[in-house]
Amino acid sequence: MDSTDDTINSTANFGTTDETSKPESHEQHQETESSANVEESKKRYKVWLHFVKSNNSDKAKCIHCGAMITCRTKHGVTTSAMLKHIPICRLMDREDDDENDGKNLKQSTLYHQNQVDGVVGSKVPSYIAFSQQVTRKALVEMIIMDELPFRFVEHRGFRRFMSIAQPRFDIPCRQTVARDCLQLYEDERSKLRIFFRNYKGSISLTTDCWTSIHNLSYMCLTAHYIDEKWRLHKRIINFCIVDNHAGETVGKMVEKCCIFWGIKRVFTITVDNASSNDLALKYLKKKLTSWGTTVLGGEFLHMRCGAHILGLIVKDGLKEAHGSIFRIRSAVRYVRSSPSRLKMFKECLEIQKVE
Repeated sequence: MDSTDDTINSTANFGTTDETSKPESHEQHQETESSANVEESKKRYKVWLHFVKSNNSDKAKCIHCGAMITCRTKHGVTTSAMLKHIPICRLMDREDDDENDGKNLKQSTLYHQNQVDGVVGSKVPSYIAFSQQVTRKALVEMIIMDELPFRFVEHRGFRRFMSIAQPRFDIPCRQTVARDCLQLYEDERSKLRIFFRNYKGSISLTTDCWTSIHNLSYMCLTAHYIDEKWRLHKRIINFCIVDNHAGETVGKMVEKCCIFWGIKRVFTITVDNASSNDLALKYLKKKLTSWGTTVLGGEFLHMRCGAHILGLIVKDGLKEAHGSIFRIRSAVRYVRSSPSRLKMFKECLEIQKVE
């Protein structure tokens, strides 16, 4: 009887042990599946850092090389083909220190386009990979556009900002920035020369000369033209020191610039009303007519600056009111000569309620 009870108890204990062990095994299995799902989700997330869906829902576009990779099959969304493309993409930037599991890819940056399909304000997320070369060129363009000194890249505030915004960017020194600016100028000049040599339309020029405070004579020459979409453009094609403001000197310098840039079809040349410019345009009209590219034999080649003419008219008219203008300027000079007078003047304005 006792042996029978022991057998029953042992059987009961065995059943209890088996039942309690099954949930533990099931939980471990669930944890394994959950871990695998997390890893798979991470892989899929990394893939979409380098691809964007195209209008065709079955394809995704690589943001580095533009390759169209299948992302959907009849069974649903798949990232296998995209995962295989990442290691062999030629235009993708890679780190030198990591080589496994796609971690060698440089960090991608999320940005938003402000205009999509002509609708201002529409924002579409996209991803671009960090590039040292592209960022360095953008820095040089900022220095030129904002007229910043080369030593701007050595300022503590700028370096701190870049260390937070993009720690991967290797900030160049001011000497390197100066060389990059010169190189960018030479590259853009070469492109513009090729454009002018192939340009089929006529180009209008404006030029002016002046003397600096250091008694140096400068001349600036600007080209104006219309592109194939009828948009007006202008480019400064020369800014140099000249010996003097004589008409022949200016004319020969403009001719030299036209030859260098490959400009043959000149429609008009706009100058101010200085007598020396009459001689310069007479010389240029003779040269350009010999090239056979002028419009109506250069009849409209010489254009006088309207703003300069208007300035001369105003200057001549002010002579009639010279006495009144002199007294007004003297009164203003008297009030602004000391803080106490300016304060008293403002108090008088408040009393008289003059705004």
